[in-house]
Amino acid sequence: MEVRASRCGAFAVVARPLTDRVTITKKGGSLKSSIDARIALNYPEGISSLMTASLQVQPAEQAVSELKYRMKHCSDLISASPILHLTHSTPKEFEQPVSVTISCPPNPFKTSAVTSTKADEKQDRTDKPTMPPSREDGVIIRSTKSSIFGGDPSEDALHVLHRPLSAKSWSEIDAIQIKQIRKDIVGLNLDRPYDRLLVLRMTADCHYPVENVANTFERALQIKYSKIILAHKVDDLETAMVLCVPTRQVEGVLRKLANDGFEAPSEMTEELPLTEGLEIEMRATGNIKVVNHETVKLVFHSQRRCAVDLRLDVANKYGNYSSSDYRGMLEFYGTPKIVLHDMEDPEEVLLKEAEAKVEAKKGKKEEKKDKKGKENKEQVQNMTTASSNWLCKLPVALPKSRAPIADVTGLTSNTNLQWLATELGNEWESLANYLGIKSNRLQSIKRNFPSNQEAQIFNTLLTWRSRMPKSYDKERKLLRGLTKCGRYDLSEELKYRDDEMEEDESTNE
Repeated sequence: MEVRASRCGAFAVVARPLTDRVTITKKGGSLKSSIDARIALNYPEGISSLMTASLQVQPAEQAVSELKYRMKHCSDLISASPILHLTHSTPKEFEQPVSVTISCPPNPFKTSAVTSTKADEKQDRTDKPTMPPSREDGVIIRSTKSSIFGGDPSEDALHVLHRPLSAKSWSEIDAIQIKQIRKDIVGLNLDRPYDRLLVLRMTADCHYPVENVANTFERALQIKYSKIILAHKVDDLETAMVLCVPTRQVEGVLRKLANDGFEAPSEMTEELPLTEGLEIEMRATGNIKVVNHETVKLVFHSQRRCAVDLRLDVANKYGNYSSSDYRGMLEFYGTPKIVLHDMEDPEEVLLKEAEAKVEAKKGKKEEKKDKKGKENKEQVQNMTTASSNWLCKLPVALPKSRAPIADVTGLTSNTNLQWLATELGNEWESLANYLGIKSNRLQSIKRNFPSNQEAQIFNTLLTWRSRMPKSYDKERKLLRGLTKCGRYDLSEELKYRDDEMEEDESTNE
């Protein structure tokens, strides 16, 4: 997008549905959508003296599959048309009906059902007729799709709903005829102007009210399921980036982060239902803090990059002493503008009401117990409502910076001990016991280096050397310990290596 401006300033680009307008005269007219040519309103001749009409189309096909997967009471929804936003200059009823054509995706189960019935007919012709089992032999159970989904998806029904601007919920238009013009086009006649129109294709025997499905459907259009990602720089783990990305764009964002020198995130949040313009507040807890920021704010927009660069630091360098990393959490808070609530099955509601009536007939003792249980539930509910703006959390781990190991000269130098760690085998534990290393210290070293035996041996020898006084003959103690544990060869080799190092130092001088 290119814009010419006469002066510098802050600009915002806002996308909204395209509005199509037309003026209707006595001769009638037609209003066609410039977004979808299948959507049109045809005004007959003599409908009014002069009237202006406008049309906005809100696409809605992508929300159907997500709703069927996430919401139980939308499982009977097969397809839906775009939402039509209509305005007319006169609120009076039309003198003649206005014909409307709306695009509505066909039923995918109907074609599969037709092909399956044709195959069944061919098979029935070839097979010999058999007598059906009698009722006395047993109960006949017919396995159909209705037993799983609550309705046969190959048998559908169309429902037209409208919602005035002043109303908060949709209501179905009962006295209206719907025609299936083509597989993906539906036709109907309107006798008066409506503010918003919606066509839902549901199963013929749906369990839930169509109005509730329409309300959830409209709210779901404003929700974008997204994930929050925390990525660290490869060469500097304290430099990190927090991103809020729609679920469909996660793979592309991860590839871009890898190209920019970031590590692949070890964890990411679950899918979060976010809305446009939602303000997300991030706080660091535990032994991790954000440099120069107590809280960090993100504003979510699905069409914009929602990311913030962070500089992480340790709150207490002496904390997490039993771990090899400094650990903490990044907690995210935000008050969602729209929340989708699932409905209970009407049959289950009736069963619960019947059970409640049975429980009401019980004695007073049980009623007292119920009162105590209700008080506990109210306390839990108050606790959950207090933290209702909590969204998710992500773990953070920063590796501890190792202090430089002080080196000494002689037979117990760092190079000699490192070589000895590579040569020792399973007998190193008996050597540690001879050197006086306590068992709890030995277990701590094993926990810090669980899969690296050389590091375990080297850190054990360093621990022993640092705890011995300077006047103590550490070389003699180490050589005797090697001989005691059965590695006399290593004690001789260690002496030889030490003599060679002394000769090299004297020649260099």
